[in-house]
Amino acid sequence: MNKNSKIRSLFTQRKFRYGTAATLITVAVIALVILLNVTVGALEDRFGLAIDASALKASRLSDQTVEILNDLNEDVRIYTVYQPTTSSEIRIQVEEMLRAYAAKSSHVTWDNINPVSDPLRVNALSGGKSMAEGALIVTNADESRVKAINMSEYYYTQTSVLTNTDVTVFSAESKITSGIRYVTHDDAGRVFFLQGHREIDPNTYCRRLTDALDSNGYLVDTINLVTSEEKLTKGDVLIIVDPQVDMTADEYRILRDWLEDGGRMFMGVAWNIDMSNMNHFVELLEYYHLGFEDVSAVEESKNSTGNWIWGQLSNLVPNLDEEHPITAELEQPVVIPYSRPLKTVDMRESGTYYTDLLTTSSAATTYYATGETVVGKRAVAMALQQNADVPEDETRMVIIGSDIICTDTLANQSRNIDFCVSAVRWLINEDTSAVYVRSNVVDTSYLSIGTQDLWIVTALVVVVIPLLVAVIGLVVWIRRRRL
Repeated sequence: MNKNSKIRSLFTQRKFRYGTAATLITVAVIALVILLNVTVGALEDRFGLAIDASALKASRLSDQTVEILNDLNEDVRIYTVYQPTTSSEIRIQVEEMLRAYAAKSSHVTWDNINPVSDPLRVNALSGGKSMAEGALIVTNADESRVKAINMSEYYYTQTSVLTNTDVTVFSAESKITSGIRYVTHDDAGRVFFLQGHREIDPNTYCRRLTDALDSNGYLVDTINLVTSEEKLTKGDVLIIVDPQVDMTADEYRILRDWLEDGGRMFMGVAWNIDMSNMNHFVELLEYYHLGFEDVSAVEESKNSTGNWIWGQLSNLVPNLDEEHPITAELEQPVVIPYSRPLKTVDMRESGTYYTDLLTTSSAATTYYATGETVVGKRAVAMALQQNADVPEDETRMVIIGSDIICTDTLANQSRNIDFCVSAVRWLINEDTSAVYVRSNVVDTSYLSIGTQDLWIVTALVVVVIPLLVAVIGLVVWIRRRRL
């Protein structure tokens, strides 16, 4: 057989034909996978089409965020602050989220700033605020309004009161959306937490509420009526939670004058706060015929209509007023452990309206310090509206016999934060359909494997699976040798 015949014979052998077909199929599949990957990547970047299987669900934007992005009519720029070599799960999650923002609105673009090579740029945008790696900066088109957010503000760990386990809170969407609202609106309302009377620290115990208020575009801060340079003005909201000591006569006059000039106040007091030592706080409330009883209320199981939860009669799930703007759109459960009933308003002035927002069932029992008990319906939250010629001059107040409703304690298990945000929006005289972008919360749990299970898993990974792969490979090799 000559040389040409040998070559022809080689190309006509069945082994060669099958090998060529396999090679061509392999090349075609690889090309198809590359093309599909490029196409899917382009669709994901353009339309945000992606399946988010991560625990934080970073790329799934809430309906509230999408609504805000749909209404956006000016350009917004979002910057991440990372070194090019930094690679972390949080960076991946944040960048996936920013891709989703850009996919939902052509007005949103994002980029990264290297804090090492361009620190002056970071400092200029943040207004001198100390920014660590992982920070986010949101600006409008001309950078005249800027919201700078450190990573510790949107990614942190809390301990769940109910389960006593750590949970990871990821509120980047809340912060970014609030930043977009802030840089595109110049009329943000102001919300202050009163300090100076040993009130609870909102930055420690009310982070979920402050995040939610921030999501609504409000400027949230603390204020001391004596030492703060910032002063309360008409239309501001003052939140008072659990003062331990009384205010001074000067502070009383400041709050009295401010409320009469269109101030808005939200006050929550726990059942065990001794109001007999709070003369000026009591006097301020009594001026508006309001007050807290020195009692607590629980539901009774034998007559209960189901207004308690988690097997504890003290965990009240109060009835919601169906007409008032604060509660009309709320869903159960609002949960108030150890609620403190409010005093009944006997004298109602003309032009002043009182509404019981949250009430116990008619089977609830009120326990007085004297040992007396009374069964009956009690209000645990109330709204006051004192009309004026123009809405901006109205005095508005919400008081509630609870401190927990404002804190992070039951934020994951209740609608407490929704109630507080809705109350603040009503106090400011805005639509109470709260823009509350909920934080993603993931339990920080660990997988525990016993000794027997550990050996089984080890055998599967180290012996069974490799052996199975080897057998399959051997079978394929033998079949190919027979071709």
